Amino acid sequence: MFLFFLIAFAWSWLLNLPRVLATAGVIALDAGLSAGLGYAAAFGPAVAAFGLAFTRLGMAGVKALWGRGWNLRFPKKWLVPALLLMPALG
Repeated sequence: MFLFFLIAFAWSWLLNLPRVLATAGVIALDAGLSAGLGYAAAFGPAVAAFGLAFTRLGMAGVKALWGRGWNLRFPKKWLVPALLLMPALG
């Protein structure tokens, strides 16, 4: 569990660090590159999950994790808040 947190945190902050430095005026960063780094940084938890699944269980673990992510056997009432909450707040 700690390794997952460490990988996710490191991925996210290493990709966000140039954006933070640019905001502070330490470095100059193109707006397109900044946006791309921000989008890539958001995938830190996914990178950690798939990386750990691969190192511990191989491709079978990655396929199992991917399959669980697309499992649609849950009460469909949860689709409404899952799909509409963020757009409603934005």
